[in-house]
Amino acid sequence: AARIKLGAIAAGPGVSEKIARVRMPHPRLWRPESPYLYTARVVARPKDGGPADNAESHFGMRKFTMDETSPVKGTLWLNNQPVILRGANTMGHFMVEAMKGNREQLIEDVLIARLANMNYFRLTQSPVQPEVYDLFDQLGMMAQTDLPLFGSLRRPVLEEAVKQAGEMERLVRAHPSNIMISYINEPFAPRGKEHR
Repeated sequence: AARIKLGAIAAGPGVSEKIARVRMPHPRLWRPESPYLYTARVVARPKDGGPADNAESHFGMRKFTMDETSPVKGTLWLNNQPVILRGANTMGHFMVEAMKGNREQLIEDVLIARLANMNYFRLTQSPVQPEVYDLFDQLGMMAQTDLPLFGSLRRPVLEEAVKQAGEMERLVRAHPSNIMISYINEPFAPRGKEHR
């Protein structure tokens, strides 16, 4: 457990953040066979001695890449080892079970998929709730998250799409299970126009 003391920071309008670097010379890596997670705990104490504010989050350490330099491109690598994704598209099932608060069903669904030798779900055209990603992190299930955008994007909504892409990134960024994202499903040029 590393303890870091940071100085006071003024909190004004907008996002206030303080960045701390923690050395991890030999981190345990997250992988489906052993989904190791770390916990980060933050305690903010006011100078005047008032009540402390606490936050806790988990994260995992892993590296996921795609080979783009070999003559045959496209090999996927997890922690510098080749990996084959075996899984299925999902169309809202995990989201519905999370809305119902049915954690046991979510766990059962992931464990059944793992027993069927699956290691990956594509969350088709829809990010899901944080608790679903938490379960994927804990149970070693890799995922791809799609921005809910299909076909093409009209110019007047570009700013909103960029905003939503940023929100999706903030949602999935700390989850080692989320190995891929996609910004548009089945892109095609609008009738009579080229791709932009």
